[in-house]
Amino acid sequence: MISYLLTYQKRIIGINSIQRSFRDVNSAAEEYFVKGYGEKASVGKGNPKIIESLFSKYKEAGSGKMEGDGITLFFEHLGVNVASDPVVFLISYYMDAKTMGFYTLEEFQTGMMKLGVSSIDDLRKKLPALNQELNDKTKFKDLYKYVFEFSRDQGYKNIAIETAFALWQILLSNKCLFLNDFIEFLQTEKKDQLVMQKDNWVMFLELVESTRGDFGNFVDDGCWNTMIEQFSQYYARKYNK
Repeated sequence: MISYLLTYQKRIIGINSIQRSFRDVNSAAEEYFVKGYGEKASVGKGNPKIIESLFSKYKEAGSGKMEGDGITLFFEHLGVNVASDPVVFLISYYMDAKTMGFYTLEEFQTGMMKLGVSSIDDLRKKLPALNQELNDKTKFKDLYKYVFEFSRDQGYKNIAIETAFALWQILLSNKCLFLNDFIEFLQTEKKDQLVMQKDNWVMFLELVESTRGDFGNFVDDGCWNTMIEQFSQYYARKYNK
């Protein structure tokens, strides 16, 4: 009952605020939300104070950052699988997040403001548009390059080969029919290769794009690097081509 009365009281305060400022609805709405009476921000306009309040629900008390469990819970509430959905990387891209595994308040605010949202519900409404962006060739290429930097351990130029495998499964599994063949090639023919260099990371996306995800469309024009040439030979042996 007490909870109900408090909720009802907040709604009345919000309504009165809007009525007092009916000639300026936007101003009234901002007053309502900034003072903490509302739980959702208006769609299309990020509010730093509301975003900070949202961030505080998921941040670690000690570090002041949103970390592992908090990030997982945030995306769970958003309805996104943090382990398999590439939109997680796109949202991190909008945040300009520097390191995988945590978000700072500044990064979180940056991303939410860029997307014009302040709440989980508002961001959820953006998901269809974000998923469409993943199909934009230019945006996806920028995202793909960003993910490499995002996934590097601090102080290292490359990423672990196993990390590359996991990232490819998330980013390219629906774009590349020969992805598992390529991973198998690296695991068997390049087993001593423990890291993935950035130029090879980028080259693989170029291969996927040039073949439209089907290695049957591969054209050996002599311009591919050694890794791709060797994979071409491996693929031909495997499928007797």
